Amino acid sequence: MDYKKIEEDVTVILGDEYDDELRAKLINVLHQLGAVNSGPAQQFLVGSQDVQECDVNIDGKIIHIEAETYVGLSVSGPSNIVKRIQELIIL
Repeated sequence: MDYKKIEEDVTVILGDEYDDELRAKLINVLHQLGAVNSGPAQQFLVGSQDVQECDVNIDGKIIHIEAETYVGLSVSGPSNIVKRIQELIIL
């Protein structure tokens, strides 16, 4: 088995869930990487917390995006793709 080809899933919190500038950057980066929606976005109220989430497909891999009150805006998926998203947002 070639362990170099196995990518672990990771979750990175990019920043505050209410940061509209960060959300815009994330959308631009997803477009740059050719992300395609994997289904409709969803929004929930869980007690006092608002949760918004969606999944996109990048290079055949599912990336989960979530904005949750008190947690932040996060991206989850294969570490190489999540790291690339994070790098492009910082630039």
